[in-house]
Amino acid sequence: MIRSALPAAAVCVALVIAGCSSTPDQPLGLTGESSSPATLTAESSSPTPTTQSSPTPTSDAAEIVPSPVDDEVDPTPDEQTDAATGPPPESAILEESSSGGYRTINGCVLRPNTRCPDVNFDGKFQVWRADLKAGDFRVAKLRHSRMREVSFEEALLSDADIGRSIVRESSFARANLSGTRFDLTRLVKTNFDGVRAREADFTRAYLEAASFAGAIIERTRFDQAQFIRTNLDGVRARETNFEEARFEAASLVGADLSNATLRSVRIMDSTMPRAEARGMVLSLSDLKNVDLSSINASGLSAIKTRFERVNLSNANLLYSSFQDAVFIDSDISNVIAAGSGWSGADLRGIRAQGANFYRTDLRGADLTGADIAGATFTDADLRGAVWTDGRRCAETSAPGQCE
Repeated sequence: MIRSALPAAAVCVALVIAGCSSTPDQPLGLTGESSSPATLTAESSSPTPTTQSSPTPTSDAAEIVPSPVDDEVDPTPDEQTDAATGPPPESAILEESSSGGYRTINGCVLRPNTRCPDVNFDGKFQVWRADLKAGDFRVAKLRHSRMREVSFEEALLSDADIGRSIVRESSFARANLSGTRFDLTRLVKTNFDGVRAREADFTRAYLEAASFAGAIIERTRFDQAQFIRTNLDGVRARETNFEEARFEAASLVGADLSNATLRSVRIMDSTMPRAEARGMVLSLSDLKNVDLSSINASGLSAIKTRFERVNLSNANLLYSSFQDAVFIDSDISNVIAAGSGWSGADLRGIRAQGANFYRTDLRGADLTGADIAGATFTDADLRGAVWTDGRRCAETSAPGQCE
């Protein structure tokens, strides 16, 4: 069993070495047992390192415990990812020395403004409470890291690799993350506000209660990523790939998703009003309880997408495609859908008051029970469509007429 005091201002770094300066005052109250034989132990048979300057902790000191976080970082929707108390697994407590110096990992000094480009931390960066603000970690290898309450704010992390890691309650705000890898990484309560992350890789990342407000994430990969209660307000995500991603209780107010790919995504209980979505691909997707009001989505492709209780009112849908889409209890009132394609769409019971369907392709669409008060169908193609009263329009119907 490891017994050590945890100073309140300690910088905590997991190193598989013995030797750690600590004092027994101001314990953090963490208790438990460590299963790792490679950490500091008061009962170890190996001699005490000569570099250890602090006294042996008393039996009243707090114990260092491994975090109850699974080693497997490949996230699944059913994982419990609430932040747990305690330092990272196999952690040793590192604090500033009496001379005011800082501890190091692989020659990198852990302090603000540190310069550690191309350093290899792979598997060794297990840090709890550290201020690395404005540091230089370009091309750094941080794969398999564990970190909590670590600040990389305004840091340079371009082309760094932080894949297959667990990051909790940490901040990358305003950092340069262009080309950085976070694939298969679990990011809980992590701050990415204002980051520059062009062409970064978040493939299969799990993001819970994270924030990307105002971030630039253009041409970045979020394939199969999961966004749970994540803030994406005002992001610039042009040409970004979200294919097969999952959004649950996410916020994308005013986001720029122009030419982004959201094919085969699931979006639930989320908001995206006033978003820019010109040329966005949303085909083969499933949306439920989503606010897309006033979205600018000209050229949108939503072929075979399911919309359940989705608000698209006042949206710009010029030249968009909703071929074979299904709408359940949804609202497209006052949309501008001129020149768009809705052939084969299921629009039964839809609210479409005041909608503009000028020169719209509605062949074979089902409008049974739809509310189209004030809607215009000038020159629309209604051949084979089912009109609001249940009658099928003849194949010989003139443009804009259901005959």
